[in-house]
Amino acid sequence: MQRLEKRKIRLQICKLLDQCAGCERVVGKSLTKKTRICQVECAIGIELKRLGCKLLGRPYLQDLTKEKLESLRSQGMTFAAIARKFNISKEKLRNIRQEWAAQAV
Repeated sequence: MQRLEKRKIRLQICKLLDQCAGCERVVGKSLTKKTRICQVECAIGIELKRLGCKLLGRPYLQDLTKEKLESLRSQGMTFAAIARKFNISKEKLRNIRQEWAAQAV
């Protein structure tokens, strides 16, 4: 990633953080609840996570699709290696696969 692209991402992150300042959704909440609200329920928090992963060169979990998983498996990657690639536990990957299987039924 080029220096100018990284700078652009950092500026996007700063603008999003400005929008988060004084957020009423998390006032008085515990750190655990704040983290959940910001990372799961808030569009700004989700975008911050995506940009942070892009800036650090890490894959973003939401980029993992059933098709992507099948492609990585066909390339010979183990489930453990795929979990490491997406920075999640093997158990989390298993749970995601089980959810996909349940949706297919």
